[in-house]
Amino acid sequence: MSRPTVTQIRSTLADVWYELLGHRPQAHSGFFDLGGSSMHLVMLTLAVDERFGVDLAIDDLFGEDFAFEENVTAVTRAIGVEEAAAETGGESR
Repeated sequence: MSRPTVTQIRSTLADVWYELLGHRPQAHSGFFDLGGSSMHLVMLTLAVDERFGVDLAIDDLFGEDFAFEENVTAVTRAIGVEEAAAETGGESR
């Protein structure tokens, strides 16, 4: 199976956040600001493992702000998508 692009990761994570929280996140949307709880964090780790095959601890899913883009960055790094791809939105040209 090929690795997803950053765009695909972002889209899938946005779907997961919507399923869990009922809101479509923007880049700087905070997980807790959108109604997330500690139980939602556990559910997010399970969804990330299920959809990407990446077993990340809650502490590894986010940075300081629990923002959506931090979640995208953490999953992108865990999967091993190149940083250059992340800077261009994941699309190689």
